[in-house]
Amino acid sequence: MKLSGLVSVVVPCFNAVNTLERAVKSALDNEPLVHQVILVDNASTDLTLKLCLELRDSIGDKIVVTEEANPGACNARNKGLELVQTEWVQFLDADDWISPNKFNLQVSFAQSQSLDVVVSPFIIVDREGNRSASLFPELPAEMGLMRGCLGTTGANIFRTSTVHAVDGWNPKWSSAQEYELMFRLLQNNAKFGIFGETLFEYSSGVSGSISSGDSYLLKSNSLKLRRAMLEAFLEHDWSKDDKQALMNGLFLQIRWALYVNSELAKENWDYLRRLDFWPTRDLHLPYSYCMMVRCFGLNFSEGLRRRFQRIKK
Repeated sequence: MKLSGLVSVVVPCFNAVNTLERAVKSALDNEPLVHQVILVDNASTDLTLKLCLELRDSIGDKIVVTEEANPGACNARNKGLELVQTEWVQFLDADDWISPNKFNLQVSFAQSQSLDVVVSPFIIVDREGNRSASLFPELPAEMGLMRGCLGTTGANIFRTSTVHAVDGWNPKWSSAQEYELMFRLLQNNAKFGIFGETLFEYSSGVSGSISSGDSYLLKSNSLKLRRAMLEAFLEHDWSKDDKQALMNGLFLQIRWALYVNSELAKENWDYLRRLDFWPTRDLHLPYSYCMMVRCFGLNFSEGLRRRFQRIKK
């Protein structure tokens, strides 16, 4: 099966002069599957646009440069998406890196399984260069979405027509953007599959990253999104254990947001309690913690857990 030229790469660029070349090189190392790398300058205030043009001039027609004046990664990705002519699209932030065999492996797998979205685990690299593995993706997609285990923007690859069918990225979301997109893709009957090899490195906490956001927005958006997901997913039939796992997913987001948006966290905790929910042991929730929440409540349990974490450090 001929696989050449099947993938376009969309790279939103904001003040990325220090990282862009590495990201572009990693994309081009996926030849012959790469059709084009589309660089979208998003009103950078440094020399990023100049670098984009230099890369185009030195590399040739594999590089396309365009601009998007409206701020935000979603606007920039949608601008690049307009130019994509290939069956598959890779969204890649300008400070990240992909493996040279990513496209070959993921596209071959997608075609063999008739998939619309391929999700994969990834490596997280923090500001100090420390590396850690992401959680392994989970299926069904409903479970992966609720529990934050369905890859991330650069780790995944998308069928272009499927993304167009839901009108692309939602500019109203400044964080949790890929999970909001994948939620809409799932609602539109996109087929998800997991390719289990790690093929992507995500740079966490990089200053100026176009996908970065403050903690309040990040955690609040993530909680609001999981609430909308859960309400939609509970309209379907689930086993008792699966329903509990889905609700555990919302509970994890409540914990995460509790100390940055306590009002929103309480609102969602009250919602779960109306469903007669108590957290149960799983990969993220030890049995002792679940019992503590039952006996002493969420706020006390979270306060005690955080104090123990500080002591350990």
